[in-house]
Amino acid sequence: MNKITGNKNNYEIQIIILLLLFLALVINSTVLNIILGVSLFIFISSLLINRIIYELAYFEVIYFICVIQMIILPLVNSASIQNFNRYLIIVIPGAIAFFLGTNVVKRKPVYINKKFVYDILHHKYNRVLAIFIIILGLIGSMISFIAQNAWLSLFVNFSGIGMAMSFALLYYNKKKYWIYPLLFFIIILLQGIITAVFASVIAFGLLCFIYFPTIFKLNKKGLLLMMIVGFLAISLFQNVKLAYRAKVWDGDDRGFSIMLFIDSLFAAPSSNNDISVTERASSGSTIALIYEHVPKQFPNLYGENLVNDLSNALLPRFLFPEKKNVDTRANYIRYTGRSLTENTSVGINIFGISYAEFGIVGSWIFLFLFGFLLNRMNNFLISIITKNKHWYLLIFILPVIFSSFFKFEQEFVGQFVGFIRYIFFYLVFFKVLDILQIGFKR
Repeated sequence: MNKITGNKNNYEIQIIILLLLFLALVINSTVLNIILGVSLFIFISSLLINRIIYELAYFEVIYFICVIQMIILPLVNSASIQNFNRYLIIVIPGAIAFFLGTNVVKRKPVYINKKFVYDILHHKYNRVLAIFIIILGLIGSMISFIAQNAWLSLFVNFSGIGMAMSFALLYYNKKKYWIYPLLFFIIILLQGIITAVFASVIAFGLLCFIYFPTIFKLNKKGLLLMMIVGFLAISLFQNVKLAYRAKVWDGDDRGFSIMLFIDSLFAAPSSNNDISVTERASSGSTIALIYEHVPKQFPNLYGENLVNDLSNALLPRFLFPEKKNVDTRANYIRYTGRSLTENTSVGINIFGISYAEFGIVGSWIFLFLFGFLLNRMNNFLISIITKNKHWYLLIFILPVIFSSFFKFEQEFVGQFVGFIRYIFFYLVFFKVLDILQIGFKR
């Protein structure tokens, strides 16, 4: 077994997933579909708990979030889901197809050998280089407050690599280097307070959830305790976020302030808010609208709109500064049949866009192929990292790269483009270090 990665037999996972897929396709009962959905949740939870204490289980975190947002939370809020049984009949096989796609070919896991990482970071040069990258990342995070053009936005990409290096240093010396992840958290939280958008804060928390079990050598009891604390923190944070936004939007100047956020810590969400926290965290109601509206009121386009959006979004803005943004509002209105107010920000996730473009069976095939693509990209990145002696610590960036898919209520095109951008930027960055002969030394 490689000191950083290893191969793991996934045959038992494939068999279980195929069995669940078969059941999902033959079941046409709401009660049985609910039982199947809960069974899938239990299976994924067990998979996550068993793996995350030994490896950087970013794929398992993606699975877990997918099941929570697409199946469990819609079960809790089933009254808000149109044609709930049909929703489950389409979503559950789609989720299973995605899981199967990521495991149909052996996926390389990432095992962190702390002694191996310690040996790398024991060299002062490597620690200095890691800290330099962290400083670039902190600067990039701060620039995100003021980024107004494509070139400044390009520099913001350093925030991800700096964040990964800040976690890598914790494997070497937790007591000495804990300040760097804390600085990233503070900057991200301040950015959330200023913009009243806290997606990055939650994403950072999920990265901590991936790294901490191997950093602190947690056992299953410690992991379960961390998960319980994490769920309580997310629940509290969601309520604080709603209260804070209500205070901001109810004000005459719509001003954002740290003191207003602190006040929101001790305030309940506005009583005028008729959407629960669980409904906001779920994508079920929006996806159910698409399942009912397409193709009855709007035909399947069989990839035409998706290809146009992807081809336009993948053009680098620093080369094509005048390129148009993907019109997520138009897609939402087109596929759900609902109107939107002018300033509403919305997006359609991979489950919605794949169904709208390709229909029921086509969406399952698309989700399977997308999972397979993530599998191949994961193995490709691990292969080039482990073969290059100067790229050892790039292994810690993999959770950051795949964090593009940590949320299943976000616009799929934006997620995918962010994923490709991360990969391209980081590979180019480390290649430049190679050319300059200033990469990590062994």
